[in-house]
Amino acid sequence: LDHLVFGSKEEYLEYRCPGAYALPRDPIKEFTNEWTSWSDFLGIEEEKMTQVMFIEVGFGVDGHGQNVTKATVRAARNAIEFNSIPCVADLVPGGRHGLKLKIDIAIPQIYHKDLDLSQVYAVFPYGTIISTQIQSGGALFSSGIALAELGDQNDQMLVAAVAVTVGY
Repeated sequence: LDHLVFGSKEEYLEYRCPGAYALPRDPIKEFTNEWTSWSDFLGIEEEKMTQVMFIEVGFGVDGHGQNVTKATVRAARNAIEFNSIPCVADLVPGGRHGLKLKIDIAIPQIYHKDLDLSQVYAVFPYGTIISTQIQSGGALFSSGIALAELGDQNDQMLVAAVAVTVGY
């Protein structure tokens, strides 16, 4: 596949070729143990942020069901939901849509392959996500009980942490 060159995540996701040149539809799940970012995977230089404005951090939990996407979406919402910055539209070239976001996610390694990033990305109403890093972290704690009716496979509560770097 050395002759295939993709300039962006979007180009990669648009590519369709059956047979010998078929590429994994979800390389994050396919290469979960080695995954760092789309730019690293594609071998392209990461889009740069010339000005960091602020960094927001949030935490999310799925107390029953061990749903890493639910915990990560909650963490992403927690990171951004308790602030209002009315002047962003005046400060950022291109206004709110000119924002660039770097998303850093910390979740237990055993759940990396189950994370649905499209649901996490849907949390962010403005800007362009220029990089996503997934690292081992977060936490697993006992909830004290496994409830099958809530989808539990065990008694673990899953905790995710998300840091969002916002700039332009």
